[in-house]
Amino acid sequence: MLKADQDFAGVQIQGDRVYQEDAQGFTLLVEADGGRVEMLLTVLADGMGGENAGGHASASVVRSVADYCQYVGLAEKQEVPEMLAAAVQEATLDLSLAIQADPELAGMGTTLLAVVVEGDQLYWISVGDSPLYLYRDGRIEQLNEDHSMMPLLLREVEQGYLDERLLKYHPDRNALRSALTGRDVELIDCPAVGLPLQSGDVVVIASDGLQTMTPDEIAQCLDEFQTCSAEEISQRLVEAVCELKQPRQDNTSVNVIKIPSQSGE
Repeated sequence: MLKADQDFAGVQIQGDRVYQEDAQGFTLLVEADGGRVEMLLTVLADGMGGENAGGHASASVVRSVADYCQYVGLAEKQEVPEMLAAAVQEATLDLSLAIQADPELAGMGTTLLAVVVEGDQLYWISVGDSPLYLYRDGRIEQLNEDHSMMPLLLREVEQGYLDERLLKYHPDRNALRSALTGRDVELIDCPAVGLPLQSGDVVVIASDGLQTMTPDEIAQCLDEFQTCSAEEISQRLVEAVCELKQPRQDNTSVNVIKIPSQSGE
C-alpha cells in the first residue's frame, strides 16, 4: 500500500514546440486512517489540433476523467476497470459538447493514459500512443498497447514488406490509430484485471515525447536514479530528453510513482 507521503510526482516541458498540448494530474481517490493512500489516480493526455485546440482537448480529458472517478465512480462503488471505461465515455461526451458549442475546436483530439494504483494493484486505460512503463529489477517494460502506426509498420518489417532502414523516416510512423476526438473511440486498452505491483517498482506514465529516448536509455536513467525521489526521477528523465537536442522536440510530460521498498526507501 502507498504511504501517506507516497513518492509520486510529475514534470512537464514544452520542448521546441510552439504550444504546450500536454496535460497531467494526480488525484488522491481514497485515503485510509493514518494518511495512507489506498487509491491514487494519475491522468496524462497529449493533445493535438494546434493552438488552443490541442491544449483544450488534453486539459478537458484530464479534468473529465479525474472528476468522474472522484465523484461518480467512487460513489457508485464501481470496479476500477469499469470506472476507467466509464470515465473515457464521459470525457468523450465532454469533448463532443465542447465542439458543438465552439466549432473552431473541431478537429481537436488527444491521447489518454489514466493509471490507478489501488493497494498493490496497477490498473490502466489508454487510448493513443502515450506509454506506460514498469521498471522492475533493472528491466523496463511497456505495459500498454501502442495505438500509433508503429506496431503495424514493425510487423511489415518482420514480414519483409518494409525495409527496416526506412522505418525511422516513414511518414506514418507517428500517426495515431485511436484518440479521443468527441466521436467513437477506435481502440481502447483497459485490462479487466490489475497487475500486481512489487516492492521497489517504479511506474512511469509519459507522453510520447519521452520516446525520444530508447527504452534502454530510459532504463539506464532509472538504474542511475532509482533510489531518488519520484520528483527527481521525473526531472532527470526530461533533462535526459533535453540533452539529446532532438530537432523539434515534442512536448514531454512524465509522471512517476514509486512503490516503497521493504526497507522503506
